Amino acid sequence: MSLVGDQVQGFRELAPDPSQTLQPPTFTASVDLTGHPPPGGSSNFAFPNGTTIYVKATQLTPWGETTSLAEQAVTNNTGDFNITVVVQTSALATAARAYWGINPGQEDSFIEVAAPVAGGYSITVNLNPATMAVQQATGYERALVPTISRAYNPDSDGNVCSAMLVYRWLNDGLKLAGNLTGGIRDVTGVPTTVGQAQYQVVGNWVKFDNQFYKGFSFPGGSKSEIYRHGPVTGLTGIGTCNMSADRQMVELYPQPDSTAALTTMTYGCSATDTGIIITGSTGFQLSFGLAIIGQYPPTALVGQNSCELIYFSAISSSALTKLQRGMGGTQPQAWAGTGIQECLVYMTGKRFPQLYQRGQSGFTFTNPPAYEDAIRTYMIHRFRAFEQDTQASQAEFERFRVLCEAVKNAQQPTGPRRIQASWYGGASGVEIVGGGVGSVFGGVIIT
Repeated sequence: MSLVGDQVQGFRELAPDPSQTLQPPTFTASVDLTGHPPPGGSSNFAFPNGTTIYVKATQLTPWGETTSLAEQAVTNNTGDFNITVVVQTSALATAARAYWGINPGQEDSFIEVAAPVAGGYSITVNLNPATMAVQQATGYERALVPTISRAYNPDSDGNVCSAMLVYRWLNDGLKLAGNLTGGIRDVTGVPTTVGQAQYQVVGNWVKFDNQFYKGFSFPGGSKSEIYRHGPVTGLTGIGTCNMSADRQMVELYPQPDSTAALTTMTYGCSATDTGIIITGSTGFQLSFGLAIIGQYPPTALVGQNSCELIYFSAISSSALTKLQRGMGGTQPQAWAGTGIQECLVYMTGKRFPQLYQRGQSGFTFTNPPAYEDAIRTYMIHRFRAFEQDTQASQAEFERFRVLCEAVKNAQQPTGPRRIQASWYGGASGVEIVGGGVGSVFGGVIIT
């Protein structure tokens, strides 16, 4: 999974114009006797009585690690002991590491602990080796403490380009790539209301090629095919796009005859959960399909005013399971006690790339891997233009265009099968069996 910050860092490494880094965290290392033998006792799961252990601590972002402040020495003369290290991390840190060793300045083993999702940036790391031979202890990793901080923060300024400028170049490249490649294949959906014709589509789309209402396929149509004298509810048979500007609006006719089911999370979920406990599935009409978490229509990319499209493959009275998160360009994120609506309208097509802003470096880059090289190339094109190196800028733009053309011409991983010719004794395939004998997929009558 690629992050938005990976694209920013990829550009800054090529420029080069590195962003700022986090500072080393403050930390405390202290004796921990909780749950261990009393003084004079012994254990294979603690440092022996009288041992001095040297400790350092660092913090990390997805793009690197800081140095440590001065090491701390921990000794206990009353019995075997463990060590508790409390690290005060930055809100931008994703993890902390506690290093230790039996000689000063030679901390060469560490434990890494992930930072909390939100709030409470005090991380506790318990050092509890299996034996005194800490260098050989299982379950711990070996590495030396960095001597230079490289815990980069892509949302910070570089020496030349500000973070705001880099994000503007990133978004310009995404918009242009969307046009040159023809869009990103994806799915989306909307929750319906009885008698309501107009619905805002989540995201921005180049085109839709398949539409379904309550599992039944319906075609795109023209506005002239819609009866407007009075409301007509029923099984939707025509869909049209009435607005495609700052937002997109689709109209359904006949107007939907069902209001999408609404349920609520019982406990909430993380950004990676593949199952969600719900209060009940009463009213869900499909046993698999799309659902939308959060606010519809959304007014933000993440947070309480945003939404996330999920695909569920199974549903019971108490859970949505076998989930695919962050569909349709939405961001997979943690939710708590949030409403979930069934998307009775399900559409497939090609969407424009999602755009980002400063502060969103940790977000999922919801674009195909083939976009990544192209976007970094476009940003270098803008940087060379910024340096007034016109020739180099034009060369980078041409490479960007070629990369986008390659993405556009690439075949989708799976696609529609072409019906094969069939005659008596001739070729047969999944859809057609020669001789008109038929199969589980149907047959052809030979005349």
